[in-house]
Amino acid sequence: MRWAVSTSLFVSMISICCIASEVPQQVQQWRKQADESRRSGNLDNAIREHDRIIRTYPKSAYSLDSRRQVVLLHLQRSEPVQARASLRQLLAEEAGQADFVKCVHEVGWDFVKAADYETALDIYETLQKQF
Repeated sequence: MRWAVSTSLFVSMISICCIASEVPQQVQQWRKQADESRRSGNLDNAIREHDRIIRTYPKSAYSLDSRRQVVLLHLQRSEPVQARASLRQLLAEEAGQADFVKCVHEVGWDFVKAADYETALDIYETLQKQF
């Protein structure tokens, strides 16, 4: 399970780096620090770096991705309560973003991979009702 969540996080970071030329230098630096922290096992610091992005660039593509990363990091730490709380924040704060539905769908899949099927079902039902 950890491998699947870690792989998902890594793939997400790679896809973001492909458009790095459009991303502010500060965001690139914080993402790099978060990824290095995650790889070294310092998940608390990785979450802090993503929280910096969320606070500095609220309601942006950067905060949307960072909120997803925070959910993934909590899943990686086997903290389902915190992961669901982070999911609720993502749903409340990021609705309306261009990639919101895609991001929420991916988060639902992350919960499936973490074997939290009830939360995944709730996510998909919410998407179905709202969109």
